[in-house]
Amino acid sequence: MTINENYRTTSCLDRHRCLLHRYLLGQYLAMVLMVSASFVAAVWATWDWQSPVGTIAPLVSVWIICRAAGLFSGQWFAPLITAASAFAVLAVRDVHVVEPLAEPIVFAPIALLVMLALIFAIDVVESAQSLSWIHVASRLRRQNWLRLAVWGLGAGIVLYVVAMPVGDWIIDQIYPPKSGRILEDMTLGQQVRFRGFEVFCALVFCVFGATIGSFLNVVAYRLPRRESVVFKSSHCPKCGVKIESRDNVPIIGWLRLGGRCRACQSLISMRYPIVESISAAFFLVMYFVELISGGANIPVRHPNIYHGPLWIIFYPKWDLIGLYLYHCFAFCILLVYALIDIDRQRLSTRVKCCIASALILPPMIWQHLLPTLSLSFASSLFQNASLQAGVTCLTGCLVGMALGWLTAWGIYSTAEEDEYSSSRAQFAGCLSVVGISLGWQAVVAVTLCTLLLMFGATLFARWQHWPLPQLSPLLLAAFVLQLCLWRWTTQHPSNWWPSDRMLASGWAAIAVGYVVLLLANRLAVRQRQQQWVGHGL
Repeated sequence: MTINENYRTTSCLDRHRCLLHRYLLGQYLAMVLMVSASFVAAVWATWDWQSPVGTIAPLVSVWIICRAAGLFSGQWFAPLITAASAFAVLAVRDVHVVEPLAEPIVFAPIALLVMLALIFAIDVVESAQSLSWIHVASRLRRQNWLRLAVWGLGAGIVLYVVAMPVGDWIIDQIYPPKSGRILEDMTLGQQVRFRGFEVFCALVFCVFGATIGSFLNVVAYRLPRRESVVFKSSHCPKCGVKIESRDNVPIIGWLRLGGRCRACQSLISMRYPIVESISAAFFLVMYFVELISGGANIPVRHPNIYHGPLWIIFYPKWDLIGLYLYHCFAFCILLVYALIDIDRQRLSTRVKCCIASALILPPMIWQHLLPTLSLSFASSLFQNASLQAGVTCLTGCLVGMALGWLTAWGIYSTAEEDEYSSSRAQFAGCLSVVGISLGWQAVVAVTLCTLLLMFGATLFARWQHWPLPQLSPLLLAAFVLQLCLWRWTTQHPSNWWPSDRMLASGWAAIAVGYVVLLLANRLAVRQRQQQWVGHGL
């Protein structure tokens, strides 16, 4: 073996080396995973091997052991197998579980799901590290990834619509239900049709989100440059040639062309399909979390008794659909803010006022868009419902702007004025959007989550020698987290988390936590900048 071949082999091994084995803590975690998975496999294989869980659990445990041992690290199929294993466990976890095995949580299917979640996160990181994102477009051009994605999506749909109902039917034939409700269950054909309707609705909302994301790419690029976002057609930023309709399909158009312009063959940024994917993912997640769940994440409002796509969409519940669209609209605005912040651009004051007006006007017309309206002080000061909604939105806007300016100034006051002045303005604008759409209490919660994410992202950037992260993209993640856990945060930790039932001691704890996180971020940003300057970057 020559020196060059030895170098290439060593580099390949280093690149595909298991993430768990790079650090001492990871090695201990790998041993814990292997031991835990071995126990789960042994218990299920010997105790209840004839049940569906007893068949799936050992197979999934073997995969966990292989991944914890470092096998298949960096391979593109590793996340797919891990995700498929998780879906398999979810499909059979409640099917005839033997009582002694359902009680100890270390042997329950939930233990496998926790381990698979950790393995999946490691798979994603390793797959991302094994890819050279500079050459992703050329690799996509050489390999027909679009056809692979279409076949994978089709296989997933067939698995959910046909294979899972057939599997349930076979299990029911082998293990007949003991209850007398078997006559009330749907037949196999009805299950297939109903699941097909569920998949169709989910795909419609996902495609709708991707289409909106494609438009948001245009808005984020043209709005700071004062270009028209309506009357000017899409074109290549390099050669200026108009993009054909067949190439302008969200995500798919970029993949078909391998990330290049059809006319001049210049590279098109991966940002476009990434933004479209983020938008599609949010619309799909909120479709499940907020819409067809009957508003299970919305506080104050009682969730719908009858939920699912049939009862929410086919027999439309317009109040819930309005909430879904309003929150998606707020997310789109925050995504545009984040993209503009990444580009180090700014929005004019006139545009910001138009955005605020567009957010305040719908709740003044339809007050149900503010589920926490009855808990605001405006409800006791004014009799008119529209005025109550307007004052509540305005209060949230002002609180968001004030806390946003204070937070951004506290973090970036030691940084370069010109470099981060746009980030300060964008963060204040983002928090005002949160205050208008979710209320001033959510402003405090989202700010705390953003500071926590910022601290972790800054430490990670320092470790990877990356530039400092911006606040607006992290606030977008905190907004999604707040929206998904909104109802839970107003019920369980309500005494210590921003809500109408919060105690004075809770506000004191929030204030102390805010100051500590702000100072920690300020110190981390300062140290990262010193490291950046020290490396001459």
